[in-house]
Amino acid sequence: DNEGKRNKYTPETNRGRNLKSLGYIGEKVPRRPNGKTSEEKRVILGFYHKIEAGRLRNDCGTTIELGEKAIKLDPDNPRILEMVASCLHSMGKPEESAALYEKLLAMEPRLIIPWTDLASARLDSGEYEKGRKAVKEALKLDPKFHHAWSILGLIEEKDGNIEQAVVSYRKSIELYPDNSLALYKLGKILLKNPQTAEEGSKMVDKAVMIESKKGRLPQ
Repeated sequence: DNEGKRNKYTPETNRGRNLKSLGYIGEKVPRRPNGKTSEEKRVILGFYHKIEAGRLRNDCGTTIELGEKAIKLDPDNPRILEMVASCLHSMGKPEESAALYEKLLAMEPRLIIPWTDLASARLDSGEYEKGRKAVKEALKLDPKFHHAWSILGLIEEKDGNIEQAVVSYRKSIELYPDNSLALYKLGKILLKNPQTAEEGSKMVDKAVMIESKKGRLPQ
């Protein structure tokens, strides 16, 4: 039955699937012994499903509360660490979020998505150099990861390095022409210069069109 199938995919037995969902870069996910009792596994599994349900409902309060309890039982679980870190960032706690991402990445340094999420958290806490370092780790894993180039552009722009921001945004758009974030941010920069204002206007219009189809506006 469906319940039985779901229970086969525990945070422990499905470690490879969880890592791949976070952008694992490598041919094979390394295995790691666990050594937990059946009861501990059952409790962790219960937390895991409740945390995922909270995440799907955008209920970050529940996700963090249950996630912190689960981490005490299973401190090396990559998916739980990621879900709690993401919610902490969403709730305006980028420093706490970054600490969990760093813990996760110390164990699993080949996860490209958490590297960019760590960079974003560092950006929001004003730690631009740390953010720059994190996003460059993502780009080492995959130089064609367009989202990482967008985050690098945001960091450079916030840090006052406009020329570098333009380069990063253009690289992101080159890799993914419908990247509304990069289009909007680069367009706003280009609008400030009369010589590039027309190009900037087209980029902003395209970003608005892309996001309007999703029922939202670019930021």
